[in-house]
Amino acid sequence: MDTHTRADHDTLSGELSRQTGAKVAMHANYTKQRRLGSDFAANREVAAHLAFNASVAVDVELDHGSVLNVGEINIKVLHTPGHTMDSICLLLPERLLITGDSLMIGQAGRPDLPGGDGGALYDSLTGVLMKLDDNTIVCPGHDYNGNVSTTIGYERANNPFLKHNSRQEFMAYTKKVFSGGVGDGKLQCSATPPPEPAAPAEKGLSPMANQMCSAIEYYIKNVPTHWNLIEAKELHQHLREKKNLFLLDVRTPEEFASGSIEGSVNIPVSGLPARVKELPRDLDRPIAVICRSGARSAYALMFLRGYGYTRARSLDLGLHHWAELGYPLVKTA
Repeated sequence: MDTHTRADHDTLSGELSRQTGAKVAMHANYTKQRRLGSDFAANREVAAHLAFNASVAVDVELDHGSVLNVGEINIKVLHTPGHTMDSICLLLPERLLITGDSLMIGQAGRPDLPGGDGGALYDSLTGVLMKLDDNTIVCPGHDYNGNVSTTIGYERANNPFLKHNSRQEFMAYTKKVFSGGVGDGKLQCSATPPPEPAAPAEKGLSPMANQMCSAIEYYIKNVPTHWNLIEAKELHQHLREKKNLFLLDVRTPEEFASGSIEGSVNIPVSGLPARVKELPRDLDRPIAVICRSGARSAYALMFLRGYGYTRARSLDLGLHHWAELGYPLVKTA
């Protein structure tokens, strides 16, 4: 699946298709997008990429709302034009969103290339993507600062491209941000917005606070995994031995009601900061953090570690793997 016709590098979907026999899928507007790109001559590098990408055969045409079934995974297609006419985002289970170049971390795709439209991009961001749940994890096509993911809620609160109240205001902003144009020279298909004045520091907040999440994330990624993850078999054994585990299920109440590990406490990941008093007072008590796949529980784990719960661990591969192993789940009314 190609999220859009790219102008800044060659797609490898054609080569991947050749080597594996897989079909190439794109939004149906790829034909219109390619026709617009065929006449582009303002930047030789971009023109070369567009010509190469136009040579890739597309086997499956997608539309807004299309659903592709890959094994047990249902992938929903969201048409998000603006960066290009054929831009799409892919919504996977567990609120995981692959955004291509439509929405990035603190940025959005530039709308001044062939097929770009600032007004359409505004509509896609505000009318499609910002309608998603704040907990939706966003994985952009690329990020020039080495980040790999964000969330809809974080972008809603922090992304300067999402701070505009009208199409006209947004289009004026993008024109200013991308004022360098696309003349010959190195091109990035997004740009760092002009810095905004720093918000006044919260009273009593440590100067280190802004770096806290980054430090915890580094720790989670780099310490031995057995300090951060608990496997389903180990958790099942602990429960059989009636060890003093606190089971924290961070899914939504609806998901929790459909099946959970007996004895679990349900606090959705977005509600943790407000409901921290419901967690054990003993910061050394072992905690198993649970969600369906292990994605949301990993974010919750970072919060718990930052709060001081040194023995919290995330259920590896989540309840999906737990159920695969035949371990019991209980449903609530």
